[in-house]
Amino acid sequence: MRLLGPGSGGRVVPGSGLNASATPVPIKPGKIAVLSQSTTISAAGRTAGRNKPLVAIHCGRLAAVDATDGPLRAEDVFQAALRRAGWVSVDTLGALFEAVEAMARVRPQRGDSLAILGNRHGPGRIAAETLLRAGGRLGDLSPATLRHFEKRLQTRSHLSNPLALPPGMRADGWAAALSAMLADRRTDTVLTVCPPSPFVASDEVATALCAVSRPSQHKVLTAWIGGGAMLHAQRIAAAHGVLSHDSPERTITVFLGVLNCRRNRDLLIQMPPSFAADFPPDSEAARSVVGEALTAAGETLSARHTRRLLQAYGIVVADTPAAPSIDAALLAAEQIGYPVDLALLLANGAVFDETAGSLPSPAAIRIPARDLRHRLRAQHPARRVTGYRLRPNGARSGPRRCASASPAMPSSARSSSSPAARPATRARAAASSPCRRSS
Repeated sequence: MRLLGPGSGGRVVPGSGLNASATPVPIKPGKIAVLSQSTTISAAGRTAGRNKPLVAIHCGRLAAVDATDGPLRAEDVFQAALRRAGWVSVDTLGALFEAVEAMARVRPQRGDSLAILGNRHGPGRIAAETLLRAGGRLGDLSPATLRHFEKRLQTRSHLSNPLALPPGMRADGWAAALSAMLADRRTDTVLTVCPPSPFVASDEVATALCAVSRPSQHKVLTAWIGGGAMLHAQRIAAAHGVLSHDSPERTITVFLGVLNCRRNRDLLIQMPPSFAADFPPDSEAARSVVGEALTAAGETLSARHTRRLLQAYGIVVADTPAAPSIDAALLAAEQIGYPVDLALLLANGAVFDETAGSLPSPAAIRIPARDLRHRLRAQHPARRVTGYRLRPNGARSGPRRCASASPAMPSSARSSSSPAARPATRARAAASSPCRRSS
């Protein structure tokens, strides 16, 4: 039993005569399926994408922009997941219907280049520039094909792709030119750009082009420039299964969308190698690091072990200087620049989770360093401090770190404080310490 939940648009299966939906518009049987408002279709779509082209329109870009100010948005991740699952993503409903029409009509894509045929220089060049701006590739016509056109057009001018026919070219001339292009082994897909001509009816050109396209294994696209005057020609092409649009820009957008669909599906069925060819990891060094960490019986890897493990897998790690004393730590902080983060180094590779972060000056280092040592003694009396490690402070994801240290007490105040006041001073300093346990 299939159930439709509340708020559902319903279920329609035109081929079986089922219309369990609220739509008042009759839907004809066809080769296109529509699934909307589903948050769990990615896994199923990845499986279906191996055999069928999938097109998605996603409403959420504005919310994604408002929700994050980082370098990587949730929308970027979503689009990458769609591509990896073999989907094609579009931005508008118009583009959605154009994409599904293209994928339902066109023949399988043979290559990624496009040959353009027009009856004037201007429209063909506009189409070529549109293709190149969008990242597409113009095909190279073979020398034999170029010699054929030079002879047929009776010209000594240098011919190339896009190819411009004379404005007075008749319908049979269009058909012969398209046939010559499709016979070229270098041709993948052909786009014909047809503006209105006073010498031949556009309906005749459409009929002639469709007659050549029908038996060919290559894909033929058509663009009819001229608005309503070219509408009948578009309908003739569509009736013969040839994709047709009212501008070369829209036609090229559809062409690139189909091309991206093929690339995404190729990516979907690829099996990545276990190891990259140019990536020789040092497995012995990695095992040695993990063995040392297990022997130390720590809960997490120390900074030294982490750095060595990453280096074993070819990941460059910025060096964070270790200092044996607080004075050496101050010198190291001057070298790497403020603000800095401060952590304790313990004997035998032991780990202490707390750090002091965003320390802006030498005076701001001493009190947090002392607080870290006090907290270590209170929590782990048997552990011994062997030094300090500093690194440049920066925005990072991961465990929570300390806030900026409180301003250091002026030296005059420190020298004038009495011994009796020192315990209270230590208590106030501990209470306001920037050190917190990472969680």
